[in-house]
Amino acid sequence: MPICTNCGVELKEGTSICPLCGSALDGSSNNTENEKDHDYLPVKPVRNNMGKWIWDLFTFLMISGFLVVFAVDFAYGWSIGWSRIPLVAIGYIWLAVTLGVKIRKSIYISLLCEIILLMLFLWALNLLIPGKPWFGKFVFPFLIFTVINLESSVLLIRKFKLRALNIVFVFFISLGVFLLCLEALLNRFLHERLFVSWSMVAFACLLVLSGFIPYFKHRIKKRGIDLEKFLHT
Repeated sequence: MPICTNCGVELKEGTSICPLCGSALDGSSNNTENEKDHDYLPVKPVRNNMGKWIWDLFTFLMISGFLVVFAVDFAYGWSIGWSRIPLVAIGYIWLAVTLGVKIRKSIYISLLCEIILLMLFLWALNLLIPGKPWFGKFVFPFLIFTVINLESSVLLIRKFKLRALNIVFVFFISLGVFLLCLEALLNRFLHERLFVSWSMVAFACLLVLSGFIPYFKHRIKKRGIDLEKFLHT
């Protein structure tokens, strides 16, 4: 009884090609022709479910923490007291992560939802924390201005297709305006007056740095140096 010299399987009399490995009895391989005679079904790629598993584990931990905090506070005094802020914080963290995972394909929608969620979280904290209310006078206008300032900078960079030092120039100006607004809102909240002091000095310094950027760019161009190629931008 003949034996395949390639895989060692026993063959029937008169067999010229091994049915297991496709090798001919004379030692040559016939794998290519043998594979062409068969129609193979396409292999479906296996989806990576690691992200879903991590999110499921995160959800389980958040729910467990929520229930533990609630049970401890309720069992101690048969009412909800100190646990209100931790419970709200746990709910906010879970919602923020979930929104980031579910709508991560659209960065603008995701950013808008995260900002709205952050506002709701801070508003809830303002209601739960005793004392002078701070959400309406400070947090809400500060968040609104921060979003407008950030969006304006991004739109300016995209519209004019700015690169390298031009982006740094826009960043310095945006940072200076941000500091002015931050101090003005803080003073309005703490001292009931709208004024600026240290932020004006910081803004002036940033203006000086911003004015130095065009001069620096002109000098390196005069020397024949392409900064954008040098920085790979």
